[in-house]
Amino acid sequence: MVVVIPIALLVLLSGVLLVGASRRRERNAAGLSRETRRRDKVNPALAASTVDAALTGRQVEQEAVASRNALEAPVVESAPAKPFVVPDPQTLGVSRRQFFNRSIVGMMGLGLSGFGGACLAFLWPQGVSGFGSKIKVGNMVELLAEIKDKNGFV
Repeated sequence: MVVVIPIALLVLLSGVLLVGASRRRERNAAGLSRETRRRDKVNPALAASTVDAALTGRQVEQEAVASRNALEAPVVESAPAKPFVVPDPQTLGVSRRQFFNRSIVGMMGLGLSGFGGACLAFLWPQGVSGFGSKIKVGNMVELLAEIKDKNGFV
């Protein structure tokens, strides 16, 4: 019960914070300040734009369509068809699509063979010593004598 009250209070306060921040953002983005509106009324360059502001969006779109349709595109005659020439066998040998298909298959095969080689190299036992291999250090008497000679180190 002691933990539930602060958590509920924290959730409530965070909700109040979010609502307040969103309302303040809406209020700031809604319009211009008084100073800006006053300067816009006085500025003669902006007075002409108030006439355009009276047009609706549909009227602006209709004017744009009318201006596009005012000039018609010139009619162009199509060129006569060229006669068919049979390509030589060397040109027909390998098409671009065939080249790319073969290269994709070849690169995939090269990649898979490299991966297979890496798997074999990882799994194949090698002749190096390491963890689990036999290490020759001599007999117990020689080992203890070497430790005494080197002050506790081998």
